Amino acid sequence: MPDMTLNEILRYGLSGALGVFVLFVGFNNTLVWFQSEDGAIAPDLLAAALPFALGALGYAIHRAVIYVPLYFIAARIAGRKDKLSDLDLVRWDNIDKPGNHQTKLNEWAAQIHFLYVSSVMAGAVLTLGGYFGLEKGPLHSACLALSIGIFLFGFVSAIRFQFREKAVFEHDSTLGM
Repeated sequence: MPDMTLNEILRYGLSGALGVFVLFVGFNNTLVWFQSEDGAIAPDLLAAALPFALGALGYAIHRAVIYVPLYFIAARIAGRKDKLSDLDLVRWDNIDKPGNHQTKLNEWAAQIHFLYVSSVMAGAVLTLGGYFGLEKGPLHSACLALSIGIFLFGFVSAIRFQFREKAVFEHDSTLGM
C-alpha cells in the first residue's frame, strides 16, 4: 500500500468507502453487522480493509463489464471510431515520445474511473441491499440520487475527455521517438 498513488487511493479506497457509507445511511440497522458482542465496532475493518476490498472489486467489475459500453458510447459521441484496444496501444506509444501531451491526460482518465467506480459502488450497494431485503433508510433516495449524479458527472467528463484525447492524439502523432 505504500506505493499507491493518490488516484489509486481514491479509486479503490474512497470509492469503496462511499459504498460502505451508502450501506450505513441508505439502509437501517446495518452498522450492527460490524459490532462485536460487547457493542464495539471493528474500526480496522471499516477504516481500511472493507473499503479497499470493495473499491478493488468495484474497479475490476467496472473495467471488465461496465466501462467498455460506456467508453464506446462516449467515443462515438466524440466522433471516434477506433477500438478501445487500438487506442490503448496508441496511448502507450505516445507516452514514450518526448514532448507528448498524453501523460497529461492520465490523471483526468483516473478521475473519470474514480467517478464511475464510485457510482458502481453506491449503485451496487443499493441494488444488493434491496435484493437481500434490507430495510430502506430515510436517506435511501438521496443515496440513489448521489449514485446517479456521480455517474452522470463521470459520463459527461468521459465525453469531454474523448474530444480532448482526439486532439492530443493528433498532436502526439507529429512527435518523433
